[in-house]
Amino acid sequence: MESTPLFTVGQEIATFLVSSGIVSKAWEESRLASNSEGFSLNEYEGVAYVAFPSFYEVEGFIADKNKYGEGNIQNDEIFFGCLEGNDGQPALVHQGALKLFQHIMENTDFQRKLQIYMDSKQRKLKPKPIVFVGHSLGGAVATLATLWALEKRLMQSSPFCITFGSPLVGDVKLVEAVGRENWANNFCHVVSQHDIVPRMLLAPFESISESLVAILPYWQGIIANDNEDEPDYFIQDACRTLLNNVLQYTHTVANYEIDSLMKLDGVNERSPYKPFGTYMFCSSEGAACIDNSEIILKMLHLTMQSHEKPSNEIVQDCFSEHIGYGSVLKNVIEKSTVGKSISSPGSESSYERGISLQLEAIGVGGQKPSEGTSWQS
Repeated sequence: MESTPLFTVGQEIATFLVSSGIVSKAWEESRLASNSEGFSLNEYEGVAYVAFPSFYEVEGFIADKNKYGEGNIQNDEIFFGCLEGNDGQPALVHQGALKLFQHIMENTDFQRKLQIYMDSKQRKLKPKPIVFVGHSLGGAVATLATLWALEKRLMQSSPFCITFGSPLVGDVKLVEAVGRENWANNFCHVVSQHDIVPRMLLAPFESISESLVAILPYWQGIIANDNEDEPDYFIQDACRTLLNNVLQYTHTVANYEIDSLMKLDGVNERSPYKPFGTYMFCSSEGAACIDNSEIILKMLHLTMQSHEKPSNEIVQDCFSEHIGYGSVLKNVIEKSTVGKSISSPGSESSYERGISLQLEAIGVGGQKPSEGTSWQS
């Protein structure tokens, strides 16, 4: 059986994406979309940006029924056909994001505007790229919109998707479908080092819902008013609880093969969600891209670890970085990883060496999985 390459992209791709300006523009459009009724469509330098707002309503995150909020992607008329696993069974996706996208499809002029734009370009024989963008849960909606456009084969030029701090969207069957259709290169997910949201759905809803009730309105207020008020003790405590709970489960997911006998809450079960596409992990020291699903899961855990910062700063970072991608991208541009010297990990295996190199590229080299990390006040 052929082994899957651990790292087929890396620092060079991260540098290219950021230096090209497309990622910064995507972030700007995602911020502007916060004032829209479901989506916005703007053209800039020949590229159309379709942006979705961040969607901070608790109901959007906390989908009911299943432990992790997953459900059949083919339960309505939006998705059907090729979005299934290698076993022929339909993919599972986060139902909160799917319902939001379904609402946009049925209650806005999203399809009409997109079709008008594409028709106008095709009449001029100048097909232009379309980039779907979104922040937070809006990133999950942008991912679904891109999958919809790809499945429908709507465009002469292939659409691209850029998300910021997006939660995970689908299960291994969706990863298999994206791989089978050769769509993985159409997705770039930007993740800041301590942003809690991309890791959040690795934990069951019962462990995160109470904290989110406190934190989501805080984020929503900052996005709407474009200023950052100091969080009160109640919000900080909620974030500390959220971080502790999520870290328990990210460790279990990241070390599932090693710790397959370990149980949480008496149940040997992990979140069904799997990443796909290219993940750009960012910190104040730089950025690195990874496109291997299992390695991304490990990086989602390892990049949250830090032995250089006091715990109260990590708690602060885990929710301030979620809404601070403008500063994150600025730091990445200023501290480009091109030409950066990365030390040899010595006698580590190729697997460990690959992870070490990517961690060091974003300034968190030398981190090891931590079983009992807990951030206390």
